[in-house]
Amino acid sequence: MVNVGVQPRHINNELIKQLDSLLANYKNNKIVISSSLGDGESLSFADEVENYLKSKGCNVHGKNQAVWSRPIRGQEISFEDDGTVSIRISSNIN
Repeated sequence: MVNVGVQPRHINNELIKQLDSLLANYKNNKIVISSSLGDGESLSFADEVENYLKSKGCNVHGKNQAVWSRPIRGQEISFEDDGTVSIRISSNIN
């Protein structure tokens, strides 16, 4: 079988290590996950990230779909001034 096109992302050991490291001191902070509006692959990946973080006892406040004012590739995490952790998951493109 030959797969054509972008393959769906899944949470893996490397990503788990990164999330655990980045969020070690923010487990009780509000965590908001957003995926690209209308992108089923990014939404599915956001579901996996949300489920993993909830299984670790993190304070995840929902999952949104969004359109950003600047391009985002892959995924990114930012730490807002109010303590909120924002995880943005964009389209899986190279």
